Amino acid sequence: MAAAGFPFRVGTGGVLGVAWHARVAAADHSAAVRRVRDELERRGYRVLGFQDIKGAETSVILDAESRENDFSVSVEGSHRHDDLLFSVMTPCLLPPGAAQQRF
Repeated sequence: MAAAGFPFRVGTGGVLGVAWHARVAAADHSAAVRRVRDELERRGYRVLGFQDIKGAETSVILDAESRENDFSVSVEGSHRHDDLLFSVMTPCLLPPGAAQQRF
């Protein structure tokens, strides 16, 4: 799996979002997203939604959140593409000793 990440939003409320595509054959989307779902649940995430649509327009969508650390994770795949889109939203994190900057 090759992945290329890019930041897509830094919110004024202290939220950071990152999204990336990972190369996964469309035929493997369902199994891959189910493995992600199972791992997130094992780590205490709450699944907000999971759709695995079969047929001519197959797609799979997962949304999950962790109330413990305010992270949210989304994974989406479509039969049209051999990749999955991963999105993660987090509170802005600062390294130890760093001060919050205001612009």
